[in-house]
Amino acid sequence: MKEKAASKKVMFLIYASLCFGMYFSRNTYFTFAGIGWMYRYLWVAGIFILNVCVFLANVDLDRAVYLVKLGGILCFPHVWTIFISTFIWISKASSLTVLRRGFFNELYAVTMILTMMGMIYVLGEDAIWCNLLAMLLPNVIILAGTIVEFGFSQYMSELQRIIVTFADEAGPAISQMEVHELTFSLGVYVVYLVYILQMKKTFFTVFLIAGAVFFFLSGFKRIGMLAVVVAAAVYIFVLLASGHGKRGRGFLIWSGIIVIVMMIGYVAIVDFGLLEYLERQAGVNLMGRDNLLAKVKEYFYFSPGYPGYGAGFTYELMNDLKGTGLHNDIVALYVDIGFWGFIFWMVFYVPVKVYLVSKLQDIKGGMLAIAYSVYLLVTAFTDNTMNYTFVTGTIALMIMAYGLDNSPSLKYSGNSSGENYEKLARRK
Repeated sequence: MKEKAASKKVMFLIYASLCFGMYFSRNTYFTFAGIGWMYRYLWVAGIFILNVCVFLANVDLDRAVYLVKLGGILCFPHVWTIFISTFIWISKASSLTVLRRGFFNELYAVTMILTMMGMIYVLGEDAIWCNLLAMLLPNVIILAGTIVEFGFSQYMSELQRIIVTFADEAGPAISQMEVHELTFSLGVYVVYLVYILQMKKTFFTVFLIAGAVFFFLSGFKRIGMLAVVVAAAVYIFVLLASGHGKRGRGFLIWSGIIVIVMMIGYVAIVDFGLLEYLERQAGVNLMGRDNLLAKVKEYFYFSPGYPGYGAGFTYELMNDLKGTGLHNDIVALYVDIGFWGFIFWMVFYVPVKVYLVSKLQDIKGGMLAIAYSVYLLVTAFTDNTMNYTFVTGTIALMIMAYGLDNSPSLKYSGNSSGENYEKLARRK
């Protein structure tokens, strides 16, 4: 048993190292054949290869089938986007640039989900903490450089100020910690607090969660803060209203329907110009996003007859016009896949996905799934988080890893093939 525990720790460290390389690379890239390739996906490829090697050495079909089912559910919205976009691309005679952008954005998301699925197969629920450790280390490195440059007292003073003013005042030190994709990914772990506070914790997990909260606050994103509050409120509401699970699935479905109505209503609000009205009348600061929306509004309208332009269109349009993303992935999704494509995507992403997850796991697994889904959708109101593969991967990992080690039929042992972690370690 000691040898098995030691070999599992070795695998934990190997995965943590590979994930650290992925998170540390962030958006750096190299050019090959005239195309920019992100370094992060070289690390993803390494994790994927390791996953395959471990699976071939230790085949556990029950565990694999269970994770494939969950992975398929999580991949479906991305597959749907490619499917519906294919018809739109053909009908619109879309450029190769738009097609390539749309296809690869969804492919990267699917690849990240499958990569996390493999890591969970090997590490079980420990993959949650392995991923968080790897995510925190780049933040620690950035923090160290910031403290060397500005000093610890200035950093803490600016951190306090940004929290008190709700990001209205941000100094030069704290601004260096605004690492968009990593910050939004850490927000998923902050949402996880609503569940883990009820569970038995070790010093290691408390330390990591505290780090997630600290760096989430350091990278302060207003929409991220709002998203955490809303997601946690949804989890608590469903938990209490369902009688702690007795009527849970019904509440999950109805909560999902409410989310869909809100998403459709939001697109209508944007089309009708109500956001600009709020900015003028109520003093809501859209931080220039109204200018971006004004550009894209020339290309869509809110109607059942709106067909869309295909995945990748909005990204390339805004990149050509403004050199930046739309910072509103809800509207971007609607523009890309049209009225009915958008509704079907939302129907599957919230109530259907959450219901299926609750059937494969338990009701609390479904509650967490809807909380993570709401978190992503709220952040997508003002950012590009649907295309942040770190966020996509983290949400997928948190959903798939939930409760895995508490199920005797799914607890990984490697006995199906007569192999174990010890044998894999000796082979290496």
